[in-house]
Amino acid sequence: MRNRIEKALQTSRNQYKELTNIIHKQEKKIQFLETKALHLSMFYIASQLLIFLSSSKPSSSAYRPCGNWWKPFFISLSIAVVFGLNFTTTIIKYVRTKYEQDRNFIDQEENYQQMAYLERRHRTTTDGGSTGSLEVDMSKAYTLLQVQPDMFAVYQRYAHLGTSVAVLLAFTALVLHACRSSVCADAPLG
Repeated sequence: MRNRIEKALQTSRNQYKELTNIIHKQEKKIQFLETKALHLSMFYIASQLLIFLSSSKPSSSAYRPCGNWWKPFFISLSIAVVFGLNFTTTIIKYVRTKYEQDRNFIDQEENYQQMAYLERRHRTTTDGGSTGSLEVDMSKAYTLLQVQPDMFAVYQRYAHLGTSVAVLLAFTALVLHACRSSVCADAPLG
């Protein structure tokens, strides 16, 4: 009985160390994805502003034909599409990794509780305590529920990401509209 408890305790310790390493790697990946999303957003905003400023600067001629509005619009739209694909991929990876990390934190906590139980059980058996079945005691001590991460934090994360995406979409619409209207604003009527 003592050997089975020691073996289960060692397995539990190994799983705890493994989960700690996994969580550490996930934290690095989350930081990388956050940084990537931030850099993508900064590059996107800077490039859109650059396109807008270059298309809206006064021309040396008194008349700028409105027929050329599509050039900055198309460039801006192309950058928006490429950015949107990269940003969406990054956000999806971030959400999945963060959710997996939350699950691993829960698994690690359950594993820690199991280790504490096994250590108490190990001390009891070495002191001449009860020698009941380990499986029966484990099933009594822990009912394996499918515990979910804190859904408030998950929804809060979704709300933050949704707000960020909405702001970037509004910025895109504003820049695309400005690309067309700034080029055509100086055109004479008629």
